[in-house]
Amino acid sequence: MDKKIIFVDNYKNARIYALTFRNTLNEIIKIHNLSAPLSFIVGKIAMLSNIFSTLLLKNQEDQLLIDVELNKDNFTKIFITKSGIFKIMVKDPSQSGKLEDLFNDHGIIKFLRRLKGYKDDLETIIKKNSSVIEQNFANYFYDTGDSNILIKSDIKYNFNDNNFDIAEAGAIVVIPYPHVHSNYLNFLYFLSNDKINILDSINNDPAKIIKNFFGNIEGNILNEENIFLKCDCSYEFALNIIKLLKKEELVLYMEKKENPIIKCLFCNREYSVKFEDLIKIANEKKNKT
Repeated sequence: MDKKIIFVDNYKNARIYALTFRNTLNEIIKIHNLSAPLSFIVGKIAMLSNIFSTLLLKNQEDQLLIDVELNKDNFTKIFITKSGIFKIMVKDPSQSGKLEDLFNDHGIIKFLRRLKGYKDDLETIIKKNSSVIEQNFANYFYDTGDSNILIKSDIKYNFNDNNFDIAEAGAIVVIPYPHVHSNYLNFLYFLSNDKINILDSINNDPAKIIKNFFGNIEGNILNEENIFLKCDCSYEFALNIIKLLKKEELVLYMEKKENPIIKCLFCNREYSVKFEDLIKIANEKKNKT
């Protein structure tokens, strides 16, 4: 099981978020049939989105939608709630090519928060200015004046002929406390430019990511939780889609005696709409006219 932890060192220099993502990313690849290059990009976006949800969502009713324009032909949508929903949609998942072409420095990353107690959604739009995924996510904090955040993520693959899967995947986000000494910030800057293998022998343990990055560091884990995909689609969701059809389209299904199949774009689950529900919806539309 993939895990996410929040860690604070004994000197209270920073709050550190780390996660492992191997199993979840393998499931995303299977659901959406991602190409290897696109899985690298979507995997990093999904990992960082999950960590950001911990930073930005406080109440059980809070929701976060992260909408990323990968390039002119592709986008990824990630929906996360504090209550545990975690789902991903990818347009054109088979798209392949060079990483810098698949995730270029054009387009936007949109953060949309729906928070308890707020009447309106809170929207932050970040213009992509780099082909480095971590840099663009860091820009969310740079825009608020906090330039000290450090983000690293990585993915390792197993390749076998034309097939592949994820050997390890993980990420770390370090947010220094306001009072931290400048020497610590210099230390982080040094580490950020060092070629550290954060995935070395982690065995799906996020604490080992922190150890790989910092070396011998002592502190406390404040929180630990499992990570897995969870979609909130349902048969009611399928019925709501059917209600959007025109009366003529419903009649066509009924004449052919076909059960419409509705597929969720996030988890690929299919729902076969019952014929009696189809008739009920058609009658409701007839009565309204």
